[in-house]
Amino acid sequence: MHTGYSYTVSRNKTPRSALLRAALDAMLDGRFTMGEVAKRAKVSRQTLYAHFDGLPQLAIEAARYVDEVEDIEAHLGPVFAATSPGALLDALAGFFASYNPRIAHIVRQAERLAEDKPETQAALDDRRQVRLSSALGTLQQLEAWGALRPEIDHEEMAAWFVSLGGVALWHDAIEHGGWTADQYRAHMASTLRRVLLANPDCD
Repeated sequence: MHTGYSYTVSRNKTPRSALLRAALDAMLDGRFTMGEVAKRAKVSRQTLYAHFDGLPQLAIEAARYVDEVEDIEAHLGPVFAATSPGALLDALAGFFASYNPRIAHIVRQAERLAEDKPETQAALDDRRQVRLSSALGTLQQLEAWGALRPEIDHEEMAAWFVSLGGVALWHDAIEHGGWTADQYRAHMASTLRRVLLANPDCD
């Protein structure tokens, strides 16, 4: 699994991170426009456009910046360290349980904004593509270990994987279903094992 994200400070005087923080603030307030972001960052629109081609690119990079701030690589540490099929899926369940609460606010707001501001959809589409790639990598690893159920279609299962581990299901389970984080993690691990593994009880 991978995120593929890296960030650098621009050669301009205003750090790129400051612009991305302003973009996130504007997104969370439901006022996500280039003008509003420039105003919050205390820069001109011209300066903002020197960093970003337009609102879609800004939305994508702001969403990626969330993963940098929340240190997604550290959260994925146990996943990267897993050396067996069961351990890998258990670690992924733990990742979903620990990371979804940290990003739920921005993901759900981006989804709401996308209904009226299609440019914001670019961030959601980019996020989904990254997670699809990661899900495919997980399935390929399970197959390499000889643990994946042979009848599974990788493309179809990757899409299911992304939906299962997404913010929407986590929110329904925790906020509406009354599950605890531990219950969510346990049910997620059990579901992943039963659906993906030829032997769900393997290590």
